[in-house]
Amino acid sequence: MVMDEREKSPILLELHKVLTARYPCLCDCSDDEVDDCPSADGPMINNFNHDMGMLAISFSRVDEVVPFIIEAALALNIIVADAQTNEIHRVPPIKKDTKNPGINFSNL
Repeated sequence: MVMDEREKSPILLELHKVLTARYPCLCDCSDDEVDDCPSADGPMINNFNHDMGMLAISFSRVDEVVPFIIEAALALNIIVADAQTNEIHRVPPIKKDTKNPGINFSNL
């Protein structure tokens, strides 16, 4: 496998910061906390690169953690592909204001 040696994406680093503020990385857990940690591998930062991040979540914590991951990622305009459910999560498109359609450039 070829490693991506480019700088990690700033937006993905921000997502990492948000996620680890709520759920610690496996590497930051004490021996007594490891079994309850939602991260299934670590260090989590190594799962982020220039174009994407990939997270492994402990099965017992999926229902709790995945909705937060999706919410946090979408707040940063990051697309989420959930390989377990085969779902893609995207920020909904901005709807046009039908009362104020904007400037009609063809009339200028």
